Amino acid sequence: MVSLMDTLSRISQTDIAVIITGETGVGKDIFASAIHNRSGRHDRPYIKVNCAALPGSLIESELFGYKKGAFTDAKTDRIGRFQEANGGTILLDEIGDLPIELQAKLLQVLDEKAFYPLGSKKPVKVDVRIISTTNKNLKDLIKNRLFREDLYYRLNGIEIEIPPLRERRSDIPLLIEHFLNIFSKIYNKTVQRVDSSVLKILYNYDYPGNVRELKHIIEFGVAVTNNNEITYESLPIDLRKKTKLQKNIKDPYIKTTSSYEKEQILNILESNGWNIGKTAQILKIHRTTLWRKMKKYGLLDMNVA
Repeated sequence: MVSLMDTLSRISQTDIAVIITGETGVGKDIFASAIHNRSGRHDRPYIKVNCAALPGSLIESELFGYKKGAFTDAKTDRIGRFQEANGGTILLDEIGDLPIELQAKLLQVLDEKAFYPLGSKKPVKVDVRIISTTNKNLKDLIKNRLFREDLYYRLNGIEIEIPPLRERRSDIPLLIEHFLNIFSKIYNKTVQRVDSSVLKILYNYDYPGNVRELKHIIEFGVAVTNNNEITYESLPIDLRKKTKLQKNIKDPYIKTTSSYEKEQILNILESNGWNIGKTAQILKIHRTTLWRKMKKYGLLDMNVA
């Protein structure tokens, strides 16, 4: 997790193209949005396109837009997703499913920062950061002539592999907090935590469905609980059957949370030149609170500018 967080902090401050790989459900899209939210483009559009969800006949018009009369049903002009993302970031989810015939046009966008909408002879210039995700081996696709090698190297400014959740359990507390915030807003509740017995279960569970499964567990818990926390009774029945109540498992949560918090504070301090005021603002805590945490974790002894 330390190296992953360090990578996130570093690449967020650049415009380098990124490919994020990993099993289905590991949270590639969450990592991609985190890159955007920490970047200089955070206040500009963040557009996600699922290349696997659109029929091949619609992907080109979805990505690049079209002019009125470009095809039978083109009654008006329509801008594409790249133009919507201008100034911001576009996430090409499941890039390995992009039809080979469209890959040349995507390569043109990368090389020239411009493209032609369907039916147009006038190029549209865009300034867009591209992040791609895939659960496929793109090099195998290249060998089978299903993916362009030149496009691969243009997209692959840096490749980040997200391990399955079972191999990075230290992420679990952060993800729980993240999903609690999301679903508390969606369901108009103030669910702030999960109780200690649930923490043990969630920390030691193997998550065959990866981050996506944890997300569904937290959503279910927030939806059904009548309290400000998720209790054992608020967990999905199938999870309770799989795990039962694990009272005697050593609880690594407190240590894990502290380790993550220290790493998070250090990363943010380093990314903005040890500016305590700015770091406190990013963490949404008071400067005094940040100072106490820095003292607790021995960060005050480091060279603070």
